[in-house]
Amino acid sequence: PAAMPMIARTLPRTIVFLGPPGVGKGTYAVRLSRLLKAPHVAAGDLIRDEIKSRTPLGISVEEKIAAGQLLDDEVVLDLLAKRIAQADVAKTGAVLDGFPRSIAQAERLEELSEVELVVNLAMREDALVAKLLGRCALLLPAS
Repeated sequence: PAAMPMIARTLPRTIVFLGPPGVGKGTYAVRLSRLLKAPHVAAGDLIRDEIKSRTPLGISVEEKIAAGQLLDDEVVLDLLAKRIAQADVAKTGAVLDGFPRSIAQAERLEELSEVELVVNLAMREDALVAKLLGRCALLLPAS
């Protein structure tokens, strides 16, 4: 039989890690990104980098966060779109950590990349609470 023709990919491939805070998304995403030699892309890192850069967007984001406001989907999606458009992601794809967080974000992500795999991590609620409380205890000053 004749070989199947190759279909050119136009969108970078992504693997997505989802789950509640503290479940290990970042840990596993970093491990997999090293294994695949693909960039680890975390929305929180993109936001922090934008704030550090002191761009008008970064200043606006910092003000919203300081006021306790949530960022608009478009802000996070624009940062993600810029990162996905970079050459390293176009070449190897990326491992996303904690993004998307809504159906609207997921639909937009599908326009930006080819989602190859979604890993939804879960943990018993009591174990997750204990883990997060342990993290908080590490941040508190010693008595």
